[in-house]
Amino acid sequence: MRATASSLTSDIAAGFRYVWRERLLRNLALQIVCVNVLGSVMTAELALFASRRLGADNTRVGELFAAPEVGVIIISLVTGRLGARLGLRRMLLLALVVYGGGFAVLGLLTSYPAALVMEAVIGGGTVLYNVSTTSWRQRLVPNALLGRVSSVTLTFAWSAIPLGSLAGGAVIGASGAVAPVYVAAGLGIVVVGLGFHRLNRSVDAVPPDVPRATEAQDERPEHRS
Repeated sequence: MRATASSLTSDIAAGFRYVWRERLLRNLALQIVCVNVLGSVMTAELALFASRRLGADNTRVGELFAAPEVGVIIISLVTGRLGARLGLRRMLLLALVVYGGGFAVLGLLTSYPAALVMEAVIGGGTVLYNVSTTSWRQRLVPNALLGRVSSVTLTFAWSAIPLGSLAGGAVIGASGAVAPVYVAAGLGIVVVGLGFHRLNRSVDAVPPDVPRATEAQDERPEHRS
């Protein structure tokens, strides 16, 4: 049992060190944290927004929660072509413009049908972002460390969600307004996307699927993750 715990701790530490010392991976992890903090503000308060702003009953609130899956299906069919045409860095930016911009527009709407469409757009931006970030890690990380790096990054990502939900609830509770928070958080995601887009200009120059032998050997992985 101790050996297993020690091995797990070692794997987590190896993943964290690799993420922290690689600028592009560190930038990606920080971006995901920022996006999840802002995005969770809006996801957590969707039912409140729908009832106050759109006058939606419980059935319509449920439909709003389901609508993003339509966008997920549609965008999933064209993600490969988008990546080939735009490149990884621009596709990541597009994902955040669609995702954050969709929430900002949603905050301005009062029409339920229009809100359904915008929720589908947001769902498309979500899957495009998930594919982009996963592809980013796969491009930059040696296969032997990919599982460890992904685990560390996703731990940061998921840890940010309750923080954003609590912060958003506190802001909405203090201000009594939902729609302006949606607009501000959505625009914040777009700004985050633009800022990190400028920082990560070299990512598309990194050849895909080329392990960095020196760094992989330094970590001495015992198995492929």
